[in-house]
Amino acid sequence: VWHGNPKRMLIEQLYPGEQDYIDHFNHILPAFKDKRYFCVDGKPLLMVTNLMDIPDLSLFVNTFRRLAKENGLKGLHLVATNVDPDWDLHKHDFDAVTLATHLDPAYYKYANFFAKLYRRIKESRYSPYKKIFKKPNRVFNHKNLIQNYKEKINPKNLYYPTVIPNWDNSPRSGMDGFILCGSTPELFKKALMGAKKEIEEYDDEHKIIFIKSWNEWAEGNHLEPDLKYGHAYLQVVKEVLEDGKDS
Repeated sequence: VWHGNPKRMLIEQLYPGEQDYIDHFNHILPAFKDKRYFCVDGKPLLMVTNLMDIPDLSLFVNTFRRLAKENGLKGLHLVATNVDPDWDLHKHDFDAVTLATHLDPAYYKYANFFAKLYRRIKESRYSPYKKIFKKPNRVFNHKNLIQNYKEKINPKNLYYPTVIPNWDNSPRSGMDGFILCGSTPELFKKALMGAKKEIEEYDDEHKIIFIKSWNEWAEGNHLEPDLKYGHAYLQVVKEVLEDGKDS
């Protein structure tokens, strides 16, 4: 289902069972064996999204881990994303978790409640405001949603922060879009520095931060140079990786 229009099915995602997992693994095995592939503790890192949609998650995990060993790999470093903040990765045999965003969970939940209320009013067939509301349902000021990382999502989990430079998918999603207005390299730097501080206690092998994304232009979510800011976002990454000090 396309989130820009919940009633529109783009590609149906099915989970037909073990053979499908085997075929999937074999398809990406050449990438796992490529010496350039990113590994943790010598194990290829694999991120798995929307885990709650997988009806036989344990079968998927067991199949992938078994096939990794059978094909000469040291194993897999499985990272879960798009899960609830209190999700226990150990229960499902995952190695780490990332929430795929640096947005503050508490503020976002609060703000999203009013966004949903706004949408209900706007879409009501009897609403006198139906023809007045002409902007996307969810528009947030980026500076208000930056997580400060003072508390871990779940202290039992190995947590890899994810930082996003910007977001505006309204060109693709229209009125159902999600917009972070006022995104700047300075705000991105604040979020990235917070993420770096979050992983300071980890050993070097596990000091991992995900940046989302390099070139998702349809979501207004890119690290790639553009006409407005040039290489500024990339310069931020360089500065934070070098010393993490404000400049």
